[in-house]
Amino acid sequence: MLTPTLDTWDDLNVNDHTILKSKKSPADIMNDIECEGARSFLVSHPEYRITPFNGQMLGAWCAKHGVPTTLKNLEVAHRDLAERGLLEIPATPKIGQQGIETVPVRGGSAVVPPTAEETAFLRKVADDPTLSDATRKKRDEQLRRAAVAQRPKFRGGDESPVVV
Repeated sequence: MLTPTLDTWDDLNVNDHTILKSKKSPADIMNDIECEGARSFLVSHPEYRITPFNGQMLGAWCAKHGVPTTLKNLEVAHRDLAERGLLEIPATPKIGQQGIETVPVRGGSAVVPPTAEETAFLRKVADDPTLSDATRKKRDEQLRRAAVAQRPKFRGGDESPVVV
């Protein structure tokens, strides 16, 4: 990889006048510059995977080249290290053959087989195409009452049997 011109401390105008004007130690000024560079890099690169290893690699790259961790230098370091496969990259989601991965639902409602009493009741109210409207309405009312009667049972309340 061809390395572009990197930012140096001289380019950042950190001199005696700057140090005296800010009333901070040179180490604090340099730390502020590097922290701002790191923050700018993280904001500019949401795809960057933040891990201690990646941070150490970028810092080591800048130290090896003797440059501060400015946005420009970190971008060059990231590109160089990523091209050489030396950074941890985010895991890409696995996609099935048709672009969709199906996962079974866990913790869904269980299917409980009906009791003998419920089976007998269901046979009694099974759909019959020969029923008249009045008879169908009567059967639907029985089903509604049975459903209402069973609600407390499934909500943790009264366990009384269904009376129809």
